[in-house]
Amino acid sequence: MSSLRLPDALESWRPWLSWFDADLAAQVGELLLRMHPWLGRFRGRRPGDAAEPDGVDDLRRRGSYERLLSSEWLLASELPDEFLRRAAGGEHLFLAPRPRAHQADSLIVALFDCGPMQLGAPRLAHLALWILLSRRAVEAGGVMRWGSLQQPGQWHEAASAADLKRLLNARTFASVRPEHWDEWMRWLDQHANGIGERWLVAHDTEAIQRATPPPSHAVQLRRSLDGESLELKLSAGAMARGLHLPLPSPRRTPELLKGRFEKEVPPDVRSLRSERFSLTVAPILSSTGAKVALMALDGHGVLVFQTVSSRRQGPKPPRREQLPVRAEPLAAAFAGKTLGMVMSRQAYPSPASHLLFWQMSGLGIQTRPSADEFNAPPGRAGLLPCVWLRNAGMQRLYVLDASGHLVLWMADSKHRARGPMLMDKNVLAMARVGDRGVVYACSDGHSVAIRALADHGREKLDHRIPYALDASAPVFLVGSTDQRSGLGACAVRSALEDSQESWLVSDVEAGEELPSLSWQVRLPAGATVAGLFKSAPTQRCALVVKSANGRDISLQTSGETELTYSTGAPIERMTVCANSGVMALTTRTRELHVFDISRRQARLVVQADVQTGDNA
Repeated sequence: MSSLRLPDALESWRPWLSWFDADLAAQVGELLLRMHPWLGRFRGRRPGDAAEPDGVDDLRRRGSYERLLSSEWLLASELPDEFLRRAAGGEHLFLAPRPRAHQADSLIVALFDCGPMQLGAPRLAHLALWILLSRRAVEAGGVMRWGSLQQPGQWHEAASAADLKRLLNARTFASVRPEHWDEWMRWLDQHANGIGERWLVAHDTEAIQRATPPPSHAVQLRRSLDGESLELKLSAGAMARGLHLPLPSPRRTPELLKGRFEKEVPPDVRSLRSERFSLTVAPILSSTGAKVALMALDGHGVLVFQTVSSRRQGPKPPRREQLPVRAEPLAAAFAGKTLGMVMSRQAYPSPASHLLFWQMSGLGIQTRPSADEFNAPPGRAGLLPCVWLRNAGMQRLYVLDASGHLVLWMADSKHRARGPMLMDKNVLAMARVGDRGVVYACSDGHSVAIRALADHGREKLDHRIPYALDASAPVFLVGSTDQRSGLGACAVRSALEDSQESWLVSDVEAGEELPSLSWQVRLPAGATVAGLFKSAPTQRCALVVKSANGRDISLQTSGETELTYSTGAPIERMTVCANSGVMALTTRTRELHVFDISRRQARLVVQADVQTGDNA
């Protein structure tokens, strides 16, 4: 993932916030901003540290007569009147010693109550305090060590995301007792020197504050009665102050509490480089998201990347597949691990044009149909939508041409080909349904109908969106995991006013006859929808939205926006696989990013070798 963009107020916490994805970093950053001034200044110097002389620093006109110069005392014995005059006028010279003070103790020890009274929301405050005290120690020129109150003598570093995860995983059902603090103090007296601050973070701190020695700082954490916030009380000597801390969004709070916040990108993913690829064609994703293909910029070929890499071997370099000469790609799709293409080929020396079904055994080479049957004009900037299905010895290729015709080619196990067959007209979008068919949306000029196709032809499914919509409005579909219903979800743009898009999202559960309007949303100005995603575990739908700045990708649900991914350069082309929840995008700096939306995890980041004179 690209470097995290933070507001100026959070820049000082970048080393710690960089462990989180953009959405979680914003939530944690809000906690830090609220709690930082509440902590007060560092109090590492112990009371009673007296200054000690360390040689002579200078000569001064004022000082103690114990440090009067010897020459001045000679003057007192020889010329007492002059000595008194100089004393009255402040003209005597004194030695000014260089002070040497004990260096402030900069070791911060934080002990957390990890018992049952601190499970849940208080752990969010533990996380924020851990980061705040880590930075506090760094600024003081020291280090922070932390431990669980219930485990005396076991302290840990605070240097990495793994250390923070260890805190969140240190849950126990044993309640904290004053004896735990006493054992910790005895252990620290034997094993730690230069402790500047001793922090106690617990549900009940009163009993421990009466112990000897008491903590320098005690933080009492309790959930408010309404359950919407945390009540914090900080005691440091005679000082005491409280804080009311609103809780972050409950939607992603479990990920923080379970330690699922670190961007789990293999360290060598970023170093993967490849030859240059074209930015005029969007990435081609397999139905599982395990492979992605890009058109090579140099030569007539295609680059196939494997997006799931072994932790032991790391990411693999792309496989280059050379395309046939004098053949122009029209549509492309994966079937399993195989990439296939529909290409327009000039049959040399004949001027006649043919369709070449590259790597699609059984379909071979066919005479190119007329534009009325299959409209795929040459020189298109992108590829036509395509779904390629292979099962039980049969293969079916669905292509949506430039005129909105859904066209089918078929081939059986004996390589007997049929097609092109016109399945429907005025088709706006289509999506794959498992390995058996497609679901598509078509318009009759006034409304949008959702239909499904399987291996034996059209299903008896004809859902109609019961709203007046623009017949040319963009549509995104998700195929159902229950192959009896076909449609899983549908999103249709209902309006476009002043660069603001309004979208209707319909979700169809298995067995429903008509889709019901789940929710409607109006996007910020300049934002555009790039796809539709439906989480398999939660069965919740979300629009995949590209922001107006062209760099941020967010998930838009009913009433919620979640910033999911950011790139350093504007996004040029983007593909969202509704089947797997994986998106692939290319940027103007010729980078390929593959991101798993369902797991919020980057799979692959590739940098092309950019040379002088490289054009899109």
